[in-house]
Amino acid sequence: MKNKIKRFSNGDFSKEQPEVKFSETNLVLLIGEGETYQGSFTIESKKEALIRGIVYSSSFRIHLTENGFEGNPVEISFTYDTDGLDPGYVENGTFYIVCNGGEYELSFTAVIERPYLMTSHGKVQNMKDFKLLAMTDFMEARRLFRSMSFYEILRYENPRVVALYNNMRKWSLGEQAVEEFLVGIKQKECLFLSLSEYEKKFESITDAVRENLIITKNTWGYMPIRATVEGGFIQITQKEFTTDDFVGNTFGFHYVITPQVLHAGRNFGRIIFTTPYEQVVYEIEVTRQGVHTPKHEQTFYMTQIVKGYFSCITGKSDLLSWAEDTIQLAGQMENLGRDAAFCSLVKAHAYLESGQTEQAAEIIEQYNYGRFDMMKRPENTTYYLYLTALLKRNASHTEHVTEELRKAYNKHPKMWSVLCMLVDIDPEYRNITRRLAALEKHFYSEKFGHTLLYLQAFKCYREDPVSLKKLGNFEIQVLGFGCRYGLFTRELALYTANLAGQQKKFDRQLFRLLEKLYGEYPDPMVLTAVCTLLIKGNQICSEYFKWYELAVEQEMKIVQLYEYYMMTIEEERVRTPLPKAVCLYFMHGNTLTYEKTAFLYANIIQFQEETSEIYNYYRDKMQEFGWEQLLKRHINEPLRIIYKKFCTEENMTQERLEALNDICHAYEVKTNLPFMKSVMVIEEDGEIRQRVGVIDGKAMIFLYDKDSRIIWESMDGRHYTDSIPYETTRLFYEMRFVELCKQLEKNKEVRKSRLLYRNFPLKISRSTVWIRSWTERFLIFVQRKF
Repeated sequence: MKNKIKRFSNGDFSKEQPEVKFSETNLVLLIGEGETYQGSFTIESKKEALIRGIVYSSSFRIHLTENGFEGNPVEISFTYDTDGLDPGYVENGTFYIVCNGGEYELSFTAVIERPYLMTSHGKVQNMKDFKLLAMTDFMEARRLFRSMSFYEILRYENPRVVALYNNMRKWSLGEQAVEEFLVGIKQKECLFLSLSEYEKKFESITDAVRENLIITKNTWGYMPIRATVEGGFIQITQKEFTTDDFVGNTFGFHYVITPQVLHAGRNFGRIIFTTPYEQVVYEIEVTRQGVHTPKHEQTFYMTQIVKGYFSCITGKSDLLSWAEDTIQLAGQMENLGRDAAFCSLVKAHAYLESGQTEQAAEIIEQYNYGRFDMMKRPENTTYYLYLTALLKRNASHTEHVTEELRKAYNKHPKMWSVLCMLVDIDPEYRNITRRLAALEKHFYSEKFGHTLLYLQAFKCYREDPVSLKKLGNFEIQVLGFGCRYGLFTRELALYTANLAGQQKKFDRQLFRLLEKLYGEYPDPMVLTAVCTLLIKGNQICSEYFKWYELAVEQEMKIVQLYEYYMMTIEEERVRTPLPKAVCLYFMHGNTLTYEKTAFLYANIIQFQEETSEIYNYYRDKMQEFGWEQLLKRHINEPLRIIYKKFCTEENMTQERLEALNDICHAYEVKTNLPFMKSVMVIEEDGEIRQRVGVIDGKAMIFLYDKDSRIIWESMDGRHYTDSIPYETTRLFYEMRFVELCKQLEKNKEVRKSRLLYRNFPLKISRSTVWIRSWTERFLIFVQRKF
């Protein structure tokens, strides 16, 4: 004031105008939800003059600490009230400044931000930010995913995302859960593997070979991988690894081929890479040049001799031709190093069997037999003695040979050849029962049998079918041998079938035997035995349908035949009416499952005339069955036909209509992955009310809303969203039924509205006037409520 008086006394009445400058030209206010923002800006003058004035704002949410100001510089403090504002709200406003330096406007922009979490890589406010974090640092993304603070960034996400996360917290929060979550919310694609090659062939390797297989992943993310090997010649060093071990998108997997364990010929093996989503197979084939030893060729020639003899028994070849071939093959065996004495005995045996006794006697006389040969070469010696008995046909000599063979068998009980010779010439074994008992005892003691031993036993059954008293393992092996070489007679085949029909349990080897016998002797008795055996074993696989079908076509009287016919029939392949005998049979009672019953009724609806006797008899049963299955919410293609035919509007009740509404929202989900255990549905409200077991890769679920989410659960407890391939098929969609369901939904909404009206009588508070109109009451309630 003194300065002013002094200046005025000197005649200086000029006034200095301040030059105003602002610290910022535009304010950007980034405000968290529910926060009160505190900010400020500065006004100053380039000269020493004081700035004096007032400030106000265009926004009622701006609260100034003081409206007036004076000084140089001057700091203007303010707050911004965010009460009631949601994230994403943006306000553009202005501060108005009136001062001695003039009038000014300072614009501001207020932005209400989403809640965020701070990480070492920056803010995470939404799922896109979380995806970027996972791409940069998967382990930190996992830690964030596990924490309860993750809910902060989910507050404004789609409810389906929140519902998925809520349920995943109950299952798992590991690395695989993060992967599934990101795939489920469409922030990344599923991880899959590909190989640089899917098969490899090696030939004639002598040393160990080390190979490198390049595995490539299609995208970023985390996935455990387990490697398993089939084939003893393949060795791997790394059985488990993850995508973290990849360099970029590739991984070098090493394996070694070890030639020491390879056998001659082609060796097959594979490496299987198992992930939570798939199995990738790498095939390996190694060919090793084999060495054909003389011993192998000798065995082959001996086998040819025996097979030729079987052909003579069946009449396909004559003994003279067989003898010529045998002599030639025995000579080749001798050239390959086989014991010359044994080969000469084989030739002598061939001559004896073909009636050429003189040539046989000549060879046998030349054989050098010594008294100590039984200890040194029992095989040849016993064979020689047996041939002399066949040649001489002398009772005393045969008795001597029999005694020697008995001693040899007692000393060498594992020699099946001695037993076969013994039962052929020993008078004690002329009784078929004793002969079979001796052969069976040797079979069970050695746990296996030779073809010539089987031949001796089969001769007994062929000679006297009644000697076949039971069908144990020994008998089935002998009969299987006879069937394989075509030695059966019709009489023995029918007797075997009759005995098989009396079996109490199913035996697969016996079934295969009967199957071959029916091919040779297509007799009703054999077919009856086949079907009876299958029914006793409860065999309902589709591969057995042809047998039940044959029996039904021949109208055989077999207990439960028609039930098993229906249980094994492949419904999708049926394009014709079921046999009339089937329809007539089930008129008198039905113990089929609902699926098979529905198939029977649907076939009648499709292929029987409505005026026919069969259709008229089944009409009421089919209608009753349709309503019953509708209330149970069962649906498949045959049931769809039944519902379409018999479920009419005039017979609908409220209960049936609600069941129909469920059926109209039924879907079949199907996947090719074999390790899925169950499928679940996360409903619109986030709850899981459906959990259905997966059978043959299929399950039926109900989807009432487009926001419902399908979740698969595997055998090992993993949960999958959209990361596995599957198909969804609507099972029932008929327009007239859909319209009925829409009407049901409308009725539900009306009932819900009336319930709201009863529970919330409304009153206008300011005017104290009651709203009497129900519609007005409801509208006001909804407006206040939502």
